[in-house]
Amino acid sequence: MHRKLLAILTVFSALLIASVAININAQTLDARHFGERFVIKAITPLPGAEYTYLSTYGNGNFGTLSQLYQARLIYPGLESGKKYGYSFAMSLTPFSPGVSASFRLTATPIRYPKSGRRSFYIDTNGELHGADKNGMVATASDPYIDSCALYGAADNEKCTIADLQQLHGGETAYAATYGFNNYGTLGQLSEYSLIQPRLVDGIEHGYSFTVITTVQTQQTPATFKIYATPLTYGVTGIRSFFIDTEGIIRGADKNGLPADENDPPINN
Repeated sequence: MHRKLLAILTVFSALLIASVAININAQTLDARHFGERFVIKAITPLPGAEYTYLSTYGNGNFGTLSQLYQARLIYPGLESGKKYGYSFAMSLTPFSPGVSASFRLTATPIRYPKSGRRSFYIDTNGELHGADKNGMVATASDPYIDSCALYGAADNEKCTIADLQQLHGGETAYAATYGFNNYGTLGQLSEYSLIQPRLVDGIEHGYSFTVITTVQTQQTPATFKIYATPLTYGVTGIRSFFIDTEGIIRGADKNGLPADENDPPINN
């Protein structure tokens, strides 16, 4: 009887230990997974923040994480360089004659693989790259990650808003440097590395982008208007968006038609 009870207790203990181990492993995997998701969500809007900084506070240059935070353009905590179990490092190249300003940001697990497996990289082009680097720093040669595709079409709108912020910053920088106070086409903005190359065709994240500019005259300043409309209304996006020289993003559910300057401002 005692031997049977001992055998039962031994089996029960083994099962309990295995169950605890499985739960711990599952929690570790969940923590790692969510840590990576938070990192991706935190750094994906960074190019838009950088281009906004460049056209406002930066006088043609991008900002450090601390400067972006002081301008309220990035998530709190990123300015410290450590968040979500990752270490964030920003590298800047200032504007000079013949050399465009640029930035590079890497996000690397502080305690690989516990705090995360993948390392991430994003730069002036705005493309997110990442891979399991065994705790080493990611580079532009690592695989491209479409952050919107990770979370479905519902996040297309958020990515489109960030794209519009970047386009506004690119237009402002172009007029102040290369455009002689006039604004540029998507091709011209891309030529001078003022927007991400993926935007040059005017189609990204399930949206179609249209840029309309007017040139400066002796009587009137140059202007631009940018429209972002869902490629497939109700599938790739619901709201249409609009931004112009004023710098305010406006949008509404337009049943697939373009938004304009009469639509309400949006915050997200």
